[in-house]
Amino acid sequence: MNCETVYSHVEDYFDSNVSPEQMRAISDHLDSCAPCRNRLMAEERFRAALRKSLLKPQPTDDAVWHRALESLPSQRLPSRSTSIRRQFLLAAAVAVLAVGGLLYQKFMRASSLLDLITADYHEYVRGEMDLSLQSSEFAEVSRFFESQLGVRIDQCSAPDERCRLVGGRTCYLNHVPTALLVFHQESEPVSVFVLPTSELHRFPRSSLIREGAFWKGTASGLAVCGRPVGDQLVCAVGDTNPESLEQLLESICVN
Repeated sequence: MNCETVYSHVEDYFDSNVSPEQMRAISDHLDSCAPCRNRLMAEERFRAALRKSLLKPQPTDDAVWHRALESLPSQRLPSRSTSIRRQFLLAAAVAVLAVGGLLYQKFMRASSLLDLITADYHEYVRGEMDLSLQSSEFAEVSRFFESQLGVRIDQCSAPDERCRLVGGRTCYLNHVPTALLVFHQESEPVSVFVLPTSELHRFPRSSLIREGAFWKGTASGLAVCGRPVGDQLVCAVGDTNPESLEQLLESICVN
């Protein structure tokens, strides 16, 4: 697969709509082609920053426009009927500036694993992320990831009875194909990410602290817990206590 073919599939790639064979071919190409890898990483970060900025509620009150104009000398203030278009332009300008600031920060450094998994968690909580597969059957979710990523994720023991699986999807963390499983612990979502340990060099060193078999920490007010399982790293994040995340991770096997 060449560079032109890879980029022609970029939309489907980000939406997880490519076949397992296409995904492996694209991943193989990206492993050996730094320009394409950097281009897709930039595209991924731009999409995330743009979506975050445009979905953020923008001010609609005329007072915002009036306060801006009052700072200018001898400026006649517009009426409410003439300010609608200016409000739209103001909101668009705010969005563009926000995107620019986010892109500057993101392009100057690779995003940490903690930043990315907590960002995906919040995106799901806000209703901005759809699951490719919605199912409470672990076997069905396991088959989905085996076909998508070539990794089998099984349930080796029963988790807390309050915790139930709701579905999953493939996501890309610093361009690393990653399995995302979503559980609901009572009414609170818990996200579990599974990615190859061989790809951890793509992320800056995290601030997680080793406690026995687990790595633990907090990020954006959320508890984070991770542990290696075979050649995969399994991380859980949620607005809950670390012990619940430990129990959930202990119930997951990866082959």
